[in-house]
Amino acid sequence: MLPLGVLQLGKRSTFFTPDEQQTLMTLWSIARSPLIMGGDLRKLDGPTTALLTNDEVLAVNQRSKDNRPLFNTGGLIAWHARAPASEAHYLALFNTLESKATVSVDLASIRVTRPVPVRDLWARKADGIARDRLERALPAHGSALYRLG
Repeated sequence: MLPLGVLQLGKRSTFFTPDEQQTLMTLWSIARSPLIMGGDLRKLDGPTTALLTNDEVLAVNQRSKDNRPLFNTGGLIAWHARAPASEAHYLALFNTLESKATVSVDLASIRVTRPVPVRDLWARKADGIARDRLERALPAHGSALYRLG
């Protein structure tokens, strides 16, 4: 269950920071876990609503395929999935450390051998071109979710 927003019949808000809430939603999406909201839907704030209604992120949860972890090295984690009916890839990056850190994925490890456009699914905007690697700095307990291609 996704413990986001106001919990316990309106008695308290989640103890997760905004970065941690995004991380939770990113993991549930890339792992194709059931999206069961555990908060009080009557009291959703703007940021929580944005997490739960981002159609690009929901597409990863509902329609991606071949989802799998790529690595978990020293608290830095990456997951990969394929977009259906296309050559596009999804990459989820996670920093489980207590401080900011950079997560880097060698694109050859997901069989991407040419430059590809990167789209940040949380920001809903283009985020450059990835050539040999996708490398991003993430806050403590932070995450990112990208579509490549």
